[in-house]
Amino acid sequence: MRADVFEEDLKLKELEEKFLATLLRYPDLVFPNVALSGVKPSDFSDELNKIVFRLLYTFWESGAWDKLFAFLDELKGEEKVVAEKINSLFKESTFDAEEACYTFKNEILALKFIKRFRELNDEIRKNFHLAVTKLFKVIKESEGMIAGEDDELKLGFPEFEKKTLGLIPGLYLVAGGTGTGKTSFVLQLAWQIVSFNKDVSVLVVSFDSTSDKVYDRIIAQMTRVSWERVRLSDFESEISRMKVQRARRKVAKLGDRFTVWDERNFGMIELNYFLNRVATWRAQHPGRAVVVVDPVNMIRVERSKEISINETLEVVIRDFKSFATLMDVSIVAVANVSDVGVKRPSLKSFSSTPSLLYLPHVVIAAYCDFLNNPETELLEWEWGTEDVMVPIVEMKFIKNKLTGFSDTLFYRYWGSAGYFKECAIEEMENYREMIKNLEYHRSLKQERERKDKVGKELNLD
Repeated sequence: MRADVFEEDLKLKELEEKFLATLLRYPDLVFPNVALSGVKPSDFSDELNKIVFRLLYTFWESGAWDKLFAFLDELKGEEKVVAEKINSLFKESTFDAEEACYTFKNEILALKFIKRFRELNDEIRKNFHLAVTKLFKVIKESEGMIAGEDDELKLGFPEFEKKTLGLIPGLYLVAGGTGTGKTSFVLQLAWQIVSFNKDVSVLVVSFDSTSDKVYDRIIAQMTRVSWERVRLSDFESEISRMKVQRARRKVAKLGDRFTVWDERNFGMIELNYFLNRVATWRAQHPGRAVVVVDPVNMIRVERSKEISINETLEVVIRDFKSFATLMDVSIVAVANVSDVGVKRPSLKSFSSTPSLLYLPHVVIAAYCDFLNNPETELLEWEWGTEDVMVPIVEMKFIKNKLTGFSDTLFYRYWGSAGYFKECAIEEMENYREMIKNLEYHRSLKQERERKDKVGKELNLD
């Protein structure tokens, strides 16, 4: 056997074992995704790995997973090799769930394609036309296996869409203090995704509002009618009433493509139970999917009483990240972070919750200067009016592993309807320069005040 082929076989076996170890560690998360992606025993190159996968899948599908290790203990003779293999995989604790799933779905297929391509080289010499036909078939299959469908979505916010690559599968965190509009932003984002993308399913999980209130807030955003008036069915005009009725019919037509859960859907808000529920929903909605969770601070883990709030949050965010990769979904998680709302956000704003910063693929901090300074310059007259001013909300990209963008996007925000409108590119440039000037003059003012204070203290002495 050629050295390069032998090396590829070893790499395939290693990747397969990583994937099998992941199945053992996260059965409830991985197996639904296995069913969706069509993984089967023939995908494994190693015969023992094929047997192990078939056995694990049988136990999971039959609902007898808890009896797996008791069954392995009873194996004897040659069958004991299977038990030893599974036990060795289970003891391995260094495999990363996200990495293992990614490599199985991509690198294994790529390696198999390379092997098949090389095998055809010998066949080309024997039968040129047949080999070329097979070659085109292999290339066509590999494009489908590795590239897949276009994962970028239309989001309704052009600049936000560019900076996040259309929310490709991964974990996105929107953090902020109270009243910064983060909930309204993600709800509008969820609605726009399901409106602009026909084959996408969206699940909104709200722990702060009932599902009825969430639907009312979305209706308010769609119609620009005050959320309170939508909720109470108290409309200023017949036109507003008709707009709301049309919006409700539009939402109803979506069926189960747009689903809202609230706290009533959960007997408890415990992490494993929560992820299992979402995994079940995912299995019922193949294709592109987005999950919005607001807020993640409400979710607990089994050891929540033994560990700190920040440690609990780290476990939640870590498992959310793995779940997003394993289940091939985009998760938009909202986090309440008080330090973010006090002043214009930066890396220091996350010093008390570092897990929120280093685990997600993208971290966005929502900030509204109007909440801290009613006389802020970041207010704009509403077009066509003489007495309506709207605040500008800043969406600061604290971290962005996708595009590297680490600046701020700006949005007009109508609080009564919870509606956002992305500012034009030229406006954003002006706001960025405005903030630089404000920060510069603020620092000068603080320095003058510091010197005046020191001067007064010296005079008193």
